[in-house]
Amino acid sequence: MAESKKNQPRAFWIDAVRSIGHRLSLPTMALCACYFRYFIIIKHIPLKQKAERIFYNIAEHSFGIYLVHIYIIPHGLWPLFQEWALPTAVAIPMLVITGAAASYLAVALLSHLPKSKYIVGI
Repeated sequence: MAESKKNQPRAFWIDAVRSIGHRLSLPTMALCACYFRYFIIIKHIPLKQKAERIFYNIAEHSFGIYLVHIYIIPHGLWPLFQEWALPTAVAIPMLVITGAAASYLAVALLSHLPKSKYIVGI
């Protein structure tokens, strides 16, 4: 009985590693490696004071953007983009950019409300 309990964690990790292999494709792993390298490189680029403020402000609102984007995109932007019937190669980048901008704007406006710390985390 004790021996089966010893093998249980090992079997769990073997199954977990196997399931990761089925979910991660080569392009996904390459993209993750590129993002990692990009963030390592960008950390060492000196920025001007204004650019630092912009990045800091976006980082400060990032949790709220994450919370709000799930409502902005499907209920506000997606119906509009479907109505325009844009090609997919154009619609997806535009949806990402406008979704991030609209989410940031919503969080920036919500952050001025009293008790906004409990709504959007700022």
